[in-house]
This record gives sequence, structure tokens and C-alpha cells, in this order.
Amino acid sequence: MGTFAKRLSQAAFLVLFGLVPLLDVFRIDVTTGTVYVFRQAVSFSESSVLLLAVVFLVLVFVTLSQWFRRGFCLWICPHNTFSAYLLRLTRWRFLAGHPAVRQTVNLLVAAFFAPVIAFLFLAYFVDPRRLWANLQEGTLDNLLLRIELGFTLFFFVMIAFLRHRFCRYACPYGFLQMVFAAPQAEPGQRPFLRKTNLLLGLLTLSVAAALTFAVFTSTGLELFVTPAATGIPSNGHLTSIYTLTVTNLRNQPRTVRFSYRGIPPTWDVSLPEALRVGPQQSVSHPLTFRVGPSSQGQPAVITVDAILPNGRSRSVTFAVYPQPIRSHGFRLLPRFAPGPL
Repeated sequence: MGTFAKRLSQAAFLVLFGLVPLLDVFRIDVTTGTVYVFRQAVSFSESSVLLLAVVFLVLVFVTLSQWFRRGFCLWICPHNTFSAYLLRLTRWRFLAGHPAVRQTVNLLVAAFFAPVIAFLFLAYFVDPRRLWANLQEGTLDNLLLRIELGFTLFFFVMIAFLRHRFCRYACPYGFLQMVFAAPQAEPGQRPFLRKTNLLLGLLTLSVAAALTFAVFTSTGLELFVTPAATGIPSNGHLTSIYTLTVTNLRNQPRTVRFSYRGIPPTWDVSLPEALRVGPQQSVSHPLTFRVGPSSQGQPAVITVDAILPNGRSRSVTFAVYPQPIRSHGFRLLPRFAPGPL
């Protein structure tokens, strides 16, 4: 029964390793600055979520090293499970009697699974749909393709040659387990160590609860203001134009209302009151500030509050500096937008 439960646990966690990023259960998309937890997307700019996610991951592995020691390696670790499957394959009677055939099969299996494992690993840090689309382009000019090839080579070496030697000499969890795992307790120390492990488990659960609460109470919005043009002269006035960009990270459309703080009462402005943003889409709208001669050269720090129907809000602050009219006219400022890797 114990062997069956162990193998069932190994197979389940091996499947979960691939499904978790594909289903957006948990992943940190470094290319878009987004954390996904339970299919809810949260921007890195809501820093508490990213901080809690990192702390939670660290606590999980520390807790596992304290509670289960090498049990993680035997019951959960996908690398150890996959290596054990390959070991059983290469010990098959026919292959064991033909070393050349066994080595050929070993290399073919490694060549087949290395790109799959590399893709699933990268999917924790890049949108798997975007990653797949970039890989289909098949050009070495594509950065994601080069990264995929690099990890494919790494996992090929691990599968074909290292396997359990990686666990023994290079595994980060093995090092963590060695550092944080408590030594064997003396009889008088056991109650104290049990309490320490219990407190560590409760701390991990508390951070998990805080992370879940932060994710489901977050706005799921990204808010940016970028300059488009400043110092445009007209009838003694100066006009500055900025671009407000709102990104909806959720899977349903939402209407975002706006309120503004810090705008001098003498300025003539044209600002949106609300925008409708589709699921996982971005909408941009110009912010226009027209300043008369009496206010020119006096900067203003303006805050835009994006308010959702449920009352949650995000804010962005920027400065508008209406410079005096110059002989060379207005300045066009290029808008920066990060492009795809």
C-alpha cells in the first residue's frame, strides 16, 4: 500500500508540474510584470502580492525541509520521479543486455523530453501561449527561442547524464534541506522542535492566506501615464498632452472611472471620466492640459485615481511642467512601450 501511494503521489505531482503554469494556477510572468495565482492576474506594481508570493515559496520549501526532510524528494520532486522512470526503463532486461542500444534509447528519450521540460519550466516565467507562438516562428533572432534552446540543452544533460547526481551535488532544495533541517533531537529537545515546526507550518499557512486575500482583493489593473507632447503654443497658452493607458488583467470587461487631484483651477483640461476596458486588454486616452500665461513655468503634481465599480482603486502620479514658449516651438516626446521579447 505504501509503495502504491508513493507512486500515485509521484505521478500526480509530475502532472501538476506541467498543469500549474498552463492553467495559470501559479506563475510569475517576468515579461509582463504579472503574478498569476488561482487564475487571478495581479501586476508587479501591486508589490505586496509579489512579495507575499516570494515569501510563500521560500516558506514552503523551508517547511518541507523541516517536516519531511527527504520526503519531498521521494514523494513530490518531479525530477526525481522522472529520473526513476528512466532508470526503470534502462534496466529493462533487453536493454540491460545491450549497452549500445540502452545508451541510444537513453539519448533519444532525453532528446524528446528535454524541450518539453524546458517549455514547462519556462512557462512558470513566460505566458505559455506567448512562448509557444514565439517558438513557432523558429528564428534564432527570437530571444525566447534562444532561451528555450539553452534550457533544452541543460535538461538534456540532466536527463541523459546527471539524473540523481544532480540531486546529490547541485539540487537547490537539497542544499536548503541541509541548511534548514533541524538535527536529530535529543529526548529533551523534541517538544521544543515539535513546537518550532508547528509554528513554521502555521506561518506558512498564514502567508498563504494573506497571499490569497491580497490576490482576490487586488484591482487587477495596470495604470500608466506617459508624455506625448509638451509646450505646444497657441494664442499665448501652452498645451501639454499625456497618454493615459489602462490595462485590465482580468478575464471579464470592466468600466473604470477616473478622478483627478492636484490640477490647478486655472488650467483648462480635457480628461476622460470613464473608460470601458475589455478582458486582458489595454485602452489609451489622451490627457490634455492647456495653461494660460499666468501659470506657465509653475509645475503641478497630478494624481489619477482609477476606480472600479466595487470601489477598489489604483493611482498613478505624474508631473506636468508648462514651460514658457520658446522660439523653436513645442517638443514631441517619444512614448516608450516595451516590445515583445
